[in-house]
Amino acid sequence: TARGHEILACSHRRAANSNICRVDYIRDWDASTWLPRLEKVDAVINAVGILRETTDASFDALHHRAPSALFRACECAGVKRVIQISALGADDQAGSAYHLSKKAADDELRERNLDWTIVQPSVVFGRGGTSTALFLRLACLPLIPLVGRGEQRMQPIHIDDLVGLIVRLLEEESGIHQTVTAVGPDAITLRDMLGSYRRQLGLGSPHFVPLPLPFIALGAKLGDLTHLGALSSETLNMLQRGNTGNPDAAT
Repeated sequence: TARGHEILACSHRRAANSNICRVDYIRDWDASTWLPRLEKVDAVINAVGILRETTDASFDALHHRAPSALFRACECAGVKRVIQISALGADDQAGSAYHLSKKAADDELRERNLDWTIVQPSVVFGRGGTSTALFLRLACLPLIPLVGRGEQRMQPIHIDDLVGLIVRLLEEESGIHQTVTAVGPDAITLRDMLGSYRRQLGLGSPHFVPLPLPFIALGAKLGDLTHLGALSSETLNMLQRGNTGNPDAAT
């Protein structure tokens, strides 16, 4: 908006703002549903995503079926420019339902006659982010629990940098028919990241409590059953896999 672009945001929540279009990502699987929303639209950015499934919302519905219908609608409506915000790990080595559903949408987009770019971020850090809030809460604890020794590696990118990247892709019409890894400059372990956050919060040196993986896995199973908190078998598997990449493209 600051750069002079007019944004039509889509949300499943009701909103009084006239620039927010209410959609139902759980059921909008037909291209014809999306076509009226694409009038006077020059470019589409798909940013829908959930970290865990609920009884009402599945990865397949939100990450794959609804975006695929949107991509088909873009092709029909002549909206050529599409940026898909996917996830680092949505590749041929994907094993989690989260990554596989993201990959399914990415593969669908690659087959469309569109000027597409697939952006695959690592963990995104920023005010209001769900994962950010979780990591900051952990960093504030007097004793910080770790999965094993906390050696899982990730490469966080700040939301401002991710938005800056997407604006550049749009305005410069760059990255067309490319998959862009969106990561920060340095990989870091979970342990070091939480310690850094704690020190930046002015809370002093961290004290860690390594927890055995079987114990964490049991908690993840409990999370699967209760749908409470961020810990689930899915998120544990993604954490164990790691989340790093080459920063050159984003830089």
